Amino acid sequence: MTIEFDIAAFRTMYPEFASETAYPDVMLNMCWDMATCHISDSTYGCISEKCRTSALYLMTAHSCKLQGLLNSGKTGKTVTSSTVDKISVTVAAPNNRNDYDWWLNQTGYGQQYNALLKANSAGGLYVGGSPERSAFRRVGGRF
Repeated sequence: MTIEFDIAAFRTMYPEFASETAYPDVMLNMCWDMATCHISDSTYGCISEKCRTSALYLMTAHSCKLQGLLNSGKTGKTVTSSTVDKISVTVAAPNNRNDYDWWLNQTGYGQQYNALLKANSAGGLYVGGSPERSAFRRVGGRF
């Protein structure tokens, strides 16, 4: 089963994208398609359907926000200080572990998406090896 994109529900949940002239349905569908490249829209795995839907909508909002910034000639950067006279702007350098985290931190939607995935995704999985490695006794019960 796959999660379907409901544009009306998306516009209600994220009023920033309510304007159909600034954010036409074609753009929202393009951002949804991009979101499904980051997280699957199939309802399986360790993330529940409700959380997966939230994650997909957050990634869609993140992509739309960045696309809106690009369309207006801006980029998503963190401004740490600015001066009016003699115009000066200081932009923060990426302080994330990787470029993907930096890209997600450019919008509040990306930050929420990142936090949601970190809270709901599974850790590593151990496969194979001797059963003695996972116990404090040897196989057969002897030390």
